[in-house]
Amino acid sequence: MNRILGMLVLAVASLALTACQGGDLSSDVSVGENSSDSVAGSDASYTLDREIGAVILPLDRTVPDREDSNLITSAQWAAAAVCAREAGVGFMTDRYVENNAYRAEAFFGPWTIRQAEKYGFVEPWLTDADLVANGVMPEGHGDASSNNPEVSAVNGNLSDEEKAIVEDCWDSPEVKELDVKYGSAPWMEEVEEVDSRFIEGAAGGELFDELYACYREAGMEPAADVPGSVEGADPRVIDEEQIELAVKTVQCKEETQFTERLAKEWAQAQAQVLAPYTQELADQRAELDKLLSAAEAYLADHPEVAEPTR
Repeated sequence: MNRILGMLVLAVASLALTACQGGDLSSDVSVGENSSDSVAGSDASYTLDREIGAVILPLDRTVPDREDSNLITSAQWAAAAVCAREAGVGFMTDRYVENNAYRAEAFFGPWTIRQAEKYGFVEPWLTDADLVANGVMPEGHGDASSNNPEVSAVNGNLSDEEKAIVEDCWDSPEVKELDVKYGSAPWMEEVEEVDSRFIEGAAGGELFDELYACYREAGMEPAADVPGSVEGADPRVIDEEQIELAVKTVQCKEETQFTERLAKEWAQAQAQVLAPYTQELADQRAELDKLLSAAEAYLADHPEVAEPTR
């Protein structure tokens, strides 16, 4: 996709699907600490943040989440804009505004009542603007406008030659300096195998059986091809019927403590793979922290890119 057209929505998908037995459902945050059944020498803890909607497993602590990616990408847009302006092209960017909505995620469908009541079965990390842009909700839904409405008007008037300059600026050293620099890691293939077993429902079989029994008792039928979901769930529609159905699934997840128990199993399975790489993971987290700080600093140093040239 042309980068200039692609900047209308800066919702950057994270690669990882992120996820205490007996967690306190009245609390907004549950943290599963290391315990006697955790993997020796590794961190098998996890966090369930119900207010934000984030489920954080061991690997997630070392890689950018969607909002981290949004920050990094915003800084790269700013660097591209600085480069373009130095070449005489009046390219603009949106102002970066931190949005914790992008830290939310589904966990076999909605896993909090907040998510179910707002989104039904639609991805719970979509902002109002994203819902409109993806055709889930009509124009005028919520706060769907750009945070800087001049951006589209200014950039839409760029000539083809000017747009080519902006594209070339994405290869500038300033933009590349804000890239995530670590690549494939020796643990990734094994972690992906672990994650696949959970995502596909092959792991945690007993927990799924309990969840499905609750679904049936509540008058719902488990979906044949989508682990954790129910027949009639539509990930493209938000309406009263979908919200009612989604709320009922979350109530079953709470009744069976499905989310907490499966997150615990998943965290321990990841930790077993990651145990030999403690230092490498710490180094990766340190590099990510440096990059996030650099991105914040770059945006703070260049507020002018969110204003039209005069």
